[in-house]
Amino acid sequence: MSINTTKLSAIAWAEKNTGVAIVPAPAVELFPANLVRKEIKDERLFLEMTLSIVKGRELSQVAQTFINYYMQNK
Repeated sequence: MSINTTKLSAIAWAEKNTGVAIVPAPAVELFPANLVRKEIKDERLFLEMTLSIVKGRELSQVAQTFINYYMQNK
């Protein structure tokens, strides 16, 4: 058993046939052709995303654009 900090790490284990990767992924996300993708449907599963910024610090235009995109697509 391994707990990975990134989705890519988990997928790499599965690609090398040394494990199974359980990762959050939207239905449209593409995975390597040699992997089998199965959706787990369970109302007890959820994904929580958090966006943190430093209070009182002005954001760059790129950062503000990202936050606007994030808020529209969450």
